[in-house]
Amino acid sequence: MKNKLVFSLLVFVIGVITVSAYTVDDFVNKVNNGEVTKAFVEKEKKEGCKVVINATSSGSSVNIAYHFTCEEEKEEVINNKKEKVKKETYNLDGSINYSMNGENILVSSLDRTEKEDKADPFYEKVISLTPYWGTEMSTKYSEISKYIKKNHKGDILEAFKEIFNKCYMEEMGVCYSKTPGMTASNYLGKIKVF
Repeated sequence: MKNKLVFSLLVFVIGVITVSAYTVDDFVNKVNNGEVTKAFVEKEKKEGCKVVINATSSGSSVNIAYHFTCEEEKEEVINNKKEKVKKETYNLDGSINYSMNGENILVSSLDRTEKEDKADPFYEKVISLTPYWGTEMSTKYSEISKYIKKNHKGDILEAFKEIFNKCYMEEMGVCYSKTPGMTASNYLGKIKVF
C-alpha cells in the first residue's frame, strides 16, 4: 500500500511538472539571457544602436526596461570640407509592463499616440519580441532552433517575423498585435505562463 501511495504521488508530481509550462521567472530569464534578446541586440548594433534590455519580476508582474543609444553617420561641413561624422540620434530609456490576468496570461496593453510613437520608436520593436520569447521558453524550442538554423540561416528574428505576423494566442499561447486607431494605436503582447 505504501509503495502504491509513493508511486501515485510521483505520477501526480511528474504530471504537474509536465503540465506546468512556464513561470514569470522563466519569462524574465529568457528576456535577460535568451537567444532572441541576443539576436535582437546584435541586429540593432549592426544598425548603429547599442541596446540594453533588462527584465525584472515582482510577484505576478514583469517590467522590461530598455535603453537605446543610436548613432547615425551624417555629412557635415567642417572647415569648408564635407566630412562624415557620427551623430547621436537617440539616447532614451523606456519600459514595458506586463501583468497577470485571471487566465495565467501575462498581458501588456498600451495605447500610444503617434506623437508617443515618434518620441520612442523602440517600444514597438521590443514589445513585438513577446511571442518570440514565449516560443523560446517552449520545450520544443530545441527543435525549432534546429529548423531555423537549417532553413533560415540561423536568423531567428526573421524566421519568427514570418510566423508571427498576427496573433496566435489560442494556437501557441503567445501573441503580439498592433491595432491602429483614430488617435492612438493599441500595442498588445501576451504570453501564457503557469
